[in-house]
Amino acid sequence: MTESYQENIIDNSKYTYRINEMDDNLFIFELTFKKNNQKSNKLRVIRNSRNGKLISLNNNINYDEIKKINITAIDINNPVIEIIVECSINQTNKYSLVIDHNIFIEFYNNNGQLEANYNLINI
Repeated sequence: MTESYQENIIDNSKYTYRINEMDDNLFIFELTFKKNNQKSNKLRVIRNSRNGKLISLNNNINYDEIKKINITAIDINNPVIEIIVECSINQTNKYSLVIDHNIFIEFYNNNGQLEANYNLINI
């Protein structure tokens, strides 16, 4: 007579734990760039982290052409939460900061191109 039994296998690989630790929040950022020539452009960015790179060199945005930036950030999991801020860009400075009780954004000039990092604080 043969005995049969079922062995419970628990997979404790690094990938199993890694998936459980991922941040499930999604954020949409809409940036409206007002240029010195009064034209405006929009950039929409989706991020799954509360902090990171918002604008990179790949976006190819000329720092010296930007006068103002309007930023709207929305939490996809809770769309009622919406952050709206505005930043004036001073071309003589290498950077500009947006400090709000919900968000911190640093815009800076990297060899003539605009880059930005963000940190969501109270979302």
